[in-house]
Order: sequence, then structure tokens, then C-alpha cells
Amino acid sequence: MKKEIEKRGASASSMLDHLKRSEFQLLARNSYDISKLPFFAVLVAIFGEWLPLLVPFIPSVVPGTCRIPKQIRGMRAKAEERRRISFRRGIAEPAKDQILAAVDANAQNWPMSGKVFVSETLKRLKHEQLYHLSCTLNNHNSLWDRVQLPPPAALLRRGLSKRITYVVSDDKLLNRIHGAASRLTPDELAIACEERGIDVLGKREETLRQDLESWLERQKEDRGSGKTLMVLLFRRPNAWATKV
Repeated sequence: MKKEIEKRGASASSMLDHLKRSEFQLLARNSYDISKLPFFAVLVAIFGEWLPLLVPFIPSVVPGTCRIPKQIRGMRAKAEERRRISFRRGIAEPAKDQILAAVDANAQNWPMSGKVFVSETLKRLKHEQLYHLSCTLNNHNSLWDRVQLPPPAALLRRGLSKRITYVVSDDKLLNRIHGAASRLTPDELAIACEERGIDVLGKREETLRQDLESWLERQKEDRGSGKTLMVLLFRRPNAWATKV
């Protein structure tokens, strides 16, 4: 089983070697927007010219390219509030053996860029740890918050597997670019930070660049094994300096 995991992980990693970061992002965002189109098309058919009046109240069903700045800011505010509540719970970060037992960090570089490695790691986390990760990354539907119940562990693992694989893959590609954090446009910088569970509202651009640069440096040092990633997601940026 372990050899099969390493083989599939190496295959996923090799695919990234042939992609530029811009190409990876184009594929990821197109895939996300396409997934929204069927339901959005139904809304268009039902409400027609009245749809623009409803869109502000249902921003999550709108393709990313169709969102207006006010919607984006509102979504970020809700995501950051969800994140604050989760951090207040004080969930303990995963122990070292929870991560290293799932991944042989010496087998390859950036093993967490493959879904199979991520899935094996997530299986070893407790339900409350999975829920915190999902809140930090704003990964599950807000309906669960309204009924005040955490999603089932299986549902959390499925969503987090896809999201973490994406984030680590993007980390790997960004680390190929010298000074990547300083070269991103302000909009791209904000997107990169919020995708990693970093609050962006009310923060200076310089601070966001420093946070992203710090994240990427730590991921590079860890070679994407998962150990550092969990620490980054279970701590606020001002606590990242603490030795992992």
C-alpha cells in the first residue's frame, strides 16, 4: 500500500513539473467556474432579467468571473468570521506522528501535492481537527453553520483532500518563481492569501506579501511533506515564527 501511495504521489508531482503557475491557475479557475454553470443556467432560465437582483444574496452560486467587488468583500468577511470562531475554540494542532505516519517525507518532494497523500494524512486527524481545517480554508457549505452542526468527517475529508492538494500544488509552482509574493498583483495576492486561510480585509498590501512569503518559505523548507502545512493552518501568521 505504501509503495502504491508513493507511486501515485510521484505521478501527480511529475504532472506539475510540466505546468507553469499561470497555466495551473487557468485550469483550476475554469474548472471551478464550469462547476457553477449548470445551476447558474437554471437560475437564468427561471428568473431571467430579474436575476441581477438576486445575485447579491447568493454569491456562492455565481461563477468567480461574474462576482462584483461588493460580493467578494462580503464573502471574505463571512469567511474570516468563520475562521475567527474556529480559532477561538483552541483546537490542538495535529501531533507529528499523525502527519509523518501517513507520509514518507523522504520519498519525494512535495508529496502533499498528490490527493492520495493528503487523503492518507486526513484519515489520521480527529473530527474536530478536520472541522477546524475546513473552517480555516472556508471549505464547507455555510448551511452547516446555520444549523450549528459540523459536517460529517467523510464529507470534510473529501472536500479538504481536493483543497489541500490544490494549495500545496500552487505552493510548489510559486516557489519556482523567484520572489513570487512580491510579483503578484494586489488582486492575485489577496486571492492567494485567502486560499491559504490568511485574513486579508483591513490588512496592508505589504503585510499580505510578507505573510505569503513566509508561508512559501516554510513550505519550501518542508518540501510539502504536510508537517509544516498543518502548523500553518492551525496557527495565525503572527505565531508562524515559532519553531515547528
